[in-house]
Amino acid sequence: MNSSPALRGMCFRLFLFFMITVTAGCAKKEASAPYAYQLLEPSPAAEQAPETPQGPQAPSTTAPSAPVTTANVMPNFEWPPPESSAEKVIPDVFLRKPDKDSVLFRDVDHILSSALDRCGYSDCSYYAVPGGFAVVTRIEQINSDGTPKPGDSRWSVKTPPISPFSDFPQYLKVLFKGNPGYYRVIVFIFTPYGFTQGAKGPTREIVESWFSGGFNVLPAEAGEQHYTKAHRCTALIYEFKKTPTQATLIIPGSITGKAHLERSRLWSVLQR
Repeated sequence: MNSSPALRGMCFRLFLFFMITVTAGCAKKEASAPYAYQLLEPSPAAEQAPETPQGPQAPSTTAPSAPVTTANVMPNFEWPPPESSAEKVIPDVFLRKPDKDSVLFRDVDHILSSALDRCGYSDCSYYAVPGGFAVVTRIEQINSDGTPKPGDSRWSVKTPPISPFSDFPQYLKVLFKGNPGYYRVIVFIFTPYGFTQGAKGPTREIVESWFSGGFNVLPAEAGEQHYTKAHRCTALIYEFKKTPTQATLIIPGSITGKAHLERSRLWSVLQR
């Protein structure tokens, strides 16, 4: 059947309109697709691997075949050490036996620990320092001239009670003003390096924490290291004056570092 020209023209226009509509719809979808599915470019920070922590606590990248222990890694002593009341370098001949060619850390530790024990310092703590180790004595109560308090009061951090019947003036002083006390901690530092001290001294609380924070003995691995001719031992003395309200580090100390060592008897015992 033949179509009229008018009918064919209408059909052509409808077909043309349909094609324009479909083409416009596809173009719109293609234009929106890049925004809907576009992948963000990775930033340089995201591609960079995180830094691995350094030191003895750094995690292992592979699973160990056996548990890893750091029991023999001594804690570090504050470095440089805090400002002290006094100091004294121990003569090298005090710590070296003339008949031994090779000296180890354990040898000098044995000499010092034996001297400390003979002078009443039966408890000490050990720390690591650059190239060596440090030995910290327990806090002790001393007289103003550096001599230790007698008996158990030497190791008591509290002022001993005073009877009002034995010394009434002193009892009133304790009761109303507080009895001042002097305390001392000695830190022996073994290192081949010269060092300065920190800009300020430690508080009494920090000094008291030194005793509980270190090792009770020098680890065997550390004891096997060589105590070279460059090593020296320096005694740092931290002297405090305590009242009932505060404890103050005395800088400079009331006496010299050598006087402290002499009046504690350590100097004469090490010299033998």
